Amino acid sequence: MSVSSLIHTGFEVQARRTPGAPALVADGGVISYGELDHASRRLACAILGRSPEPGVVAILATRGPRLVVAMLACARAGRPFVVLDLAYPLSRLQALVDICRPGLALTAGDGALETAERLGLPALGADAAAEDEAGWTAPPISPDAAAYLLFTSGSTGTPRCVAVSHHPLVNFLAWQARTFTLTAADRFTLLSGLSHDPVLRDVFAPLSLGAALHIPAQDVLTAPGALADWFERARPTIAHMTPPLGQLLTAGRALRPRFGELRHVFFGGDVLRRDLVQTLAAVAPACEAVNVYGSTETPQVAAFHRAAPDMAGERAPIGVGIDGFAVEVVDEAGRPAADGAPGEIVVRSPFLTLGFVHDGALPPPRPPVESAYATGDIGVRGADGIVTIQGRRDDQVKIRGHRVELAEVTAAALKARRVGQAIALDVGGPEGARIACFVSPAAGRRPIDAQALAAHFEAVLPAYMRPERVVVLDALPLLPNGKFDRQGLIASLAPRTAAPTAAPASPAEAAIVEEWRRLFRRDDVAPTDSFASLGGDSLSYVGAYLFLEETLGAAPEGWTTLSVAELAALASPKRAGGRGWLQEVETGMVLRAAAISAVVASHFQLVVTGGAAVSALIWVSGVLFGGLQLRQADERRSAAPILRLLASVLAPLAVIEAPQILVKYLTHYHAHASSLLLYTDLLDYSRWPASGPDAYGGHEFLKWYVHALIHILMIYAVLIFVFARGLKLKRPVLAAGLAAVGLGFVGRFVLPTLFVPGFWRGEMNPLSFFNHAPTTHLATFALAALSGLLAGRARLALFVATLGYAALSGPGYTWPDAVAIAAVAGLLAFAPRLTLPRFAVLPVYLVAGACLFIYLLHFKVLAVATRLHLPALVAWPLALAAGVAAWRAWNFALRLAPALRTATARATDRCAAVLRAWTALRNPLGGPARAGS
Repeated sequence: MSVSSLIHTGFEVQARRTPGAPALVADGGVISYGELDHASRRLACAILGRSPEPGVVAILATRGPRLVVAMLACARAGRPFVVLDLAYPLSRLQALVDICRPGLALTAGDGALETAERLGLPALGADAAAEDEAGWTAPPISPDAAAYLLFTSGSTGTPRCVAVSHHPLVNFLAWQARTFTLTAADRFTLLSGLSHDPVLRDVFAPLSLGAALHIPAQDVLTAPGALADWFERARPTIAHMTPPLGQLLTAGRALRPRFGELRHVFFGGDVLRRDLVQTLAAVAPACEAVNVYGSTETPQVAAFHRAAPDMAGERAPIGVGIDGFAVEVVDEAGRPAADGAPGEIVVRSPFLTLGFVHDGALPPPRPPVESAYATGDIGVRGADGIVTIQGRRDDQVKIRGHRVELAEVTAAALKARRVGQAIALDVGGPEGARIACFVSPAAGRRPIDAQALAAHFEAVLPAYMRPERVVVLDALPLLPNGKFDRQGLIASLAPRTAAPTAAPASPAEAAIVEEWRRLFRRDDVAPTDSFASLGGDSLSYVGAYLFLEETLGAAPEGWTTLSVAELAALASPKRAGGRGWLQEVETGMVLRAAAISAVVASHFQLVVTGGAAVSALIWVSGVLFGGLQLRQADERRSAAPILRLLASVLAPLAVIEAPQILVKYLTHYHAHASSLLLYTDLLDYSRWPASGPDAYGGHEFLKWYVHALIHILMIYAVLIFVFARGLKLKRPVLAAGLAAVGLGFVGRFVLPTLFVPGFWRGEMNPLSFFNHAPTTHLATFALAALSGLLAGRARLALFVATLGYAALSGPGYTWPDAVAIAAVAGLLAFAPRLTLPRFAVLPVYLVAGACLFIYLLHFKVLAVATRLHLPALVAWPLALAAGVAAWRAWNFALRLAPALRTATARATDRCAAVLRAWTALRNPLGGPARAGS
């Protein structure tokens, strides 16, 4: 048996040669080769005395010298070992133990003894010693037998365990030392995950050379800046690490030389990118980055590539096979793929694993015999034989250097309470893999609590396997073949899964992104986002439109659903948006401005509209609602966009109405809080006089329009919730829209027929409950919303239905009202843009944007104008101007809100500092201040 054929004999040679040389360096001090030899031999004797029969030994460990002692002791005792990281959840450790069935546990970390007891394993401390070790004789060990066990994430949803003989690690150690001229003068690091195969090269590479192994505390690998500081203190020359750990080492630091003695960094476990190689070269000028490639089934390293900072591609190649390994790219038929053609990467070597471990049964010893392993990675081979990975063909991903089968995450989700369906997907992008888990409740079960599910993952999965996002849906979407719609699920998270990292593609794109950030008060606006997807509403609509007019020259049709990138692509400084002194504007904005102007004029008794202006305003509002909130609700199968719109309406309503109600109560003016409590649309004003001191019973009668819209939005939210959550319909929003139309028909025609004599002869009192109830106008709003949501033939059919609806409305309500509904619906359907004189465009958009504020303020303006004896013809434009000014001020305040909060906090801190200083001056000795001082 060759002395170099076992993983630990190289260490034994170095321990005899240089017993005083430092072997392990940690916070607790330095352990020499002689001391490490003695400690591991004592523990090996204890293992043999405690477990005379060959069997697997589990090492329950945290990062530290005891782990190294335990690994050496198991190897020297001829016992195959498996390292189990104590950071794993107990349930995860139990699952691993159930597979490999160890007969003994070495406790090599804090809390290890308690964990061994809970796992039902007999325990032995890593610092244990045999009663009699004087006659130590190394037991016979075959290099063909299992030396250690490794776990890999399983494609079947459970972990898989493989056994590895001594040959692969011995082959790697010899190749690495020879290829990179590693010597006893080098200083290595122990940075790898404890339960994964890189930890073996971290430990045995330096010990087989007589070099020192520096071991950081676990928090060094997680605290910001701690790893770089530790590197400066330890001054390592050789390191094995994952690219994410390399980013942690170099992040947030000035690019200056800091690690001058670092010679080689071997990156593995994830994609190595050019920018990391370049950053490493800046902080460690003498260091060479080496990209190494392998998997648990191809132990340690199968291929390598020396990555230069000026490499051509964004990804470093995996290169060529190391000694004893051949890396091939094959096509679907298993034949060698042509140079440059993608295919599956296959590794051929005599140094692969012995096989799988099932119920503790180890595969039999086997001398090195060449075999092949299909990795599942897709790559291409260049003409020079260098291989580059392009991706995976299955659901396996790398998370922080750890290989994760998404099926295992899915399996963990399916074991949680109430979960009926689940699928874990990679929703990351070029920056790396990110796991999201989509779940839906089992039939008849209560809704899933996302926080409880996250806690379940924390209990059963190690940190690197836990999903970043848990998405709870009523049902997971399926393709026609019955499989989950994976791309649809991934696309549903696309706008929010990652903030843009690349520079804007153009000045126009940068300008739109910045404006959308200010408009929606959020920092995560991406080029793929649209005005509608970000939650745009009628209050922000006009401001966004005017910005696009200025930036693009003209806002294109359908701009609310176009992404930032699509809008920016239309930018042209030469676009005029019109011809000469004329300019095209959106018909909806013209109608909205005209309708609110007519409503104010009618309330000021300048014109008589017969309800036409209000119906036109309701229709235009419904179309905007359908194109924005309803469309978003349809995409998300949620009422959340409608609730956000409600909040945006209620906030200014409360700000404007609360002071007036307060003043009325303080001055003992006859008043009701109905305008704040949102029920002015639910009263029958026909029983009160329309003028005089008790007009409308003291209620703000004409607030009914705003309150009716609020109640209509509430009805929509409830309907969508019922159809989405309760009935679980495929298109809950469309069903809610049709239900709203049906309810609206009942409220507009059936109920008045039953309760209002002479309704169909037009004899209903204009102040009657049925003239302003939300149910009366629900159908108008719902038909308009559907026209904003639907397209093509469906929208045309809806217009025909609208004509019938208008014809029915004429006899019972007023014919001007009916004509207005038909005319506005026709204009919006067949003439989406109108041409106006250019000087009129800005006033039209300002009035349209300020519609809510104009409605809420115009009676207050009229009251002031009446006291000043101004005629209604003067008060009317003043009311419009006041509403526009209030709207602009409201938007300005919203944009300043974060700054105001910051300024307020600073002012408070300064006041507190002044108060403290004043107190100190009044009481210079620091004792209690005298009363009255």
